[in-house]
Amino acid sequence: MPGQNISKLSIRQALKELKHLVRLKNQPWRWAVGIQSGLALGLPMGLFTFFGEPQWGMIAMLGAFTAMYCPVLDRWDRLRVLPFVALGLVLSSVMGILFSFSATASILSVIAITALSSTLCQGVGMPPPGTVFFVLLTAVSGNLAALHVRTGALVAPWWIPVLVAAGAVGAMLVVAAATLLPRMREAVGVGPGLPPSFKRFQLDRETTAITVRLTVGVAVACVAGLYLGTLKSYWVILPVVAILQTGHNRRLTLTRGLQRILGTLLGVGLFAALLQLPLPPTGLVLMVMFLQFATDVVITRNYALGLFFITPLALIITTVGHPIRPEVVVRDRVIDTVVGIGIAIVVYFISHWIEGFTIPRKELTRNEGSI
Repeated sequence: MPGQNISKLSIRQALKELKHLVRLKNQPWRWAVGIQSGLALGLPMGLFTFFGEPQWGMIAMLGAFTAMYCPVLDRWDRLRVLPFVALGLVLSSVMGILFSFSATASILSVIAITALSSTLCQGVGMPPPGTVFFVLLTAVSGNLAALHVRTGALVAPWWIPVLVAAGAVGAMLVVAAATLLPRMREAVGVGPGLPPSFKRFQLDRETTAITVRLTVGVAVACVAGLYLGTLKSYWVILPVVAILQTGHNRRLTLTRGLQRILGTLLGVGLFAALLQLPLPPTGLVLMVMFLQFATDVVITRNYALGLFFITPLALIITTVGHPIRPEVVVRDRVIDTVVGIGIAIVVYFISHWIEGFTIPRKELTRNEGSI
């Protein structure tokens, strides 16, 4: 009967979409990239932990995210690009601190960095993580600076970009050292020469539309973060940036949103389990290194699996040394993430609908059939 046929088709389509959520793509396991990024994050944390300042190490680790950029470039070309990434992260941190004197100013700084970093990343064709960490550094630095003014906790605001710079320099040294190892060298680069897009700055209609909707989405997420009463609105912002910078593919946008929910739910569960382990400071450093290593190894094969590892890593970075109950952290992070994903999907479809009046439909849907 027609109703039964429709039901069977719906079930078959649902199973097909579920397969997309959990399947491993035909991509290589990025062992070399994982080793580099794991060392880049673990070294500053381990060094500051050794001197009795683990929270300083956590701040330095924010700069060490430099090691996550451009792993597919030839080794020398990558070393030419990473200093600009590091500079952008430090300037983002400075921006967050300068505008941390009020909630409104802090929101405006995050929106401004979103627009600027997205324009630059889209203009040169920067692959993921793209805009994510520039926005994160702005929001986190502003939050830490405001927290210090209110309570005197952690470090003085102007130490924050110094620690971020130290972490970024350490990350570049790790990447440079890896070029001395033949196997590591062969495992990372794909060929000599910068991609053509890295040699010139160019924005087209699609990349401009991505930047506009990303900026709008972040603005809405900032306001939502204030409404939720969370002091760390970047937990709402991050899924918005991660989802909206992917392009005009509706299926990819929805799949990324569902994968982010799945990965985050499993990740906060892993974080809650890790909190039950009586880890010494050295054990915590090794745990951070492993989580970052695992994230980079798997994230190109399955986005949800990558989030399963990076979610507890992010929670460890932002909660170490704070007397926060685990159940409160888990509850708030799930709520913030779901709200952020909802904002991203709504903004995406509204922008897609608006663009339908100004951009030819053929151009809008040219990538709809693939992920």
